[in-house]
This record gives sequence, structure tokens and C-alpha cells, in this order.
Amino acid sequence: MLNLASLLETSARAVPERTAVVPGVKRLTYAELDAAACRVAGLLHSRGVGPGDKVALSCPNLPWFPIVYYGILKAGAVVVPLPSSRIRTSEPHGHPVAVPEHGDGASVGPAASPAHPPGGVGDHGG
Repeated sequence: MLNLASLLETSARAVPERTAVVPGVKRLTYAELDAAACRVAGLLHSRGVGPGDKVALSCPNLPWFPIVYYGILKAGAVVVPLPSSRIRTSEPHGHPVAVPEHGDGASVGPAASPAHPPGGVGDHGG
């Protein structure tokens, strides 16, 4: 299936050393971006995320955004962008959780934090 992740893979093969992302002073090549996205996809698979699952992504325009975005796509999942204002800390565990846009207070799942890699966890219901 053709999606943005497959375009990244094509670029990583065709021009692996070309700069893809410039996060501050460091430059990530297409090969490095693709490898990092593969690691995110592997992490998502290890947490039970699979094709068709929705993964909430609440991240400002930061350098790791494309890594997580492409990783979600590589996992076969669907990116569900959430504004950062929709993330709050939930008790009792204290980890950030995504709150659905309709605001009913139900948690979508753990979101990005030092204990949880960027990208959050999505709905596993498909």
C-alpha cells in the first residue's frame, strides 16, 4: 500500500545521505529518519498496535514529530492528531492521557512522556 511511509522508504533507498530533517544543529538523513521511524513502529507493534489501529499523536512542531508520525504509519496504524491542550495528567498513575475531543473525560491511553516514548498509544479497537 502506498502511503507517506513508503515515500520515506523510497527516499531512504535513493538518497540515504541527503538531509531529511534538521532538528537544531544536528541533521538527520533520510536513512536515519527511516531507521528511527522503524524503531517507533517496532515499539508500537510490541505494545499491540497493528494495521488499522488509531494512534493519538499530540506533539508540537518539534524535530521528533516526523519520526513518530512515520513510525505510526510504518506500523500500519492511523495517525489521529490531537492538540497538545487535550493532554492531561490522570490519576492514580500520573501518566499523561489523551482526552477525546468530545470531552467526556474518557482516556484514550498513555501519551508521550519520559516514561512513554513520543507518539502515545492509540485505540486498539480498530
